[in-house]
Amino acid sequence: AEARILEEYIAQKNFLQITEMFYNEFLKAAYGDFFRKHLDLRENEFEESEIHRIIAQTNYRGIVTTNLDPALELHGVENRITFPEMLNELYWIRNKFYAKIHGCIQSNTASNWVLTQTQYEDLLKNELYKNVLGSIYTFFQVITVGYGLTDPDFLQIQKYRKEIQLESIMPIYALLKFTGTIQ
Repeated sequence: AEARILEEYIAQKNFLQITEMFYNEFLKAAYGDFFRKHLDLRENEFEESEIHRIIAQTNYRGIVTTNLDPALELHGVENRITFPEMLNELYWIRNKFYAKIHGCIQSNTASNWVLTQTQYEDLLKNELYKNVLGSIYTFFQVITVGYGLTDPDFLQIQKYRKEIQLESIMPIYALLKFTGTIQ
């Protein structure tokens, strides 16, 4: 029965439910090991990416990402701050920043990563997190990096921006590679 449910989630591209199932099914240590194995890129297994190189070369004020992997760091993006440290050390927002708002595969324990629907819902109940995120999107034009415009995390951020009426204050820009079809 679980295999059928998992196949349905995969077909629907419901990645939040897939990670939720995986998280609930395995011990947190196994969960962390699994994601580190697949997301913790090392320079010797790292492949250059044109889109990451372009992002790294922009004169950005801020980059916000929900991605845990170090792809941008390996392309030269600096000034990284990660969740949950970003909530305790607010000095970073005064300068050029790269905020990994769901944690980082290299610097956090798995318990600090935000990958499941439950974790994300819990995070959005955190008033300090919402205030920091709101400040970022109110005062700065930032590059928001995810896996695409249908990224559930990106859509949640847009939903939150709409709830606090930020969508009319600062625009969000998308950097897309045209593949001949439109999402």
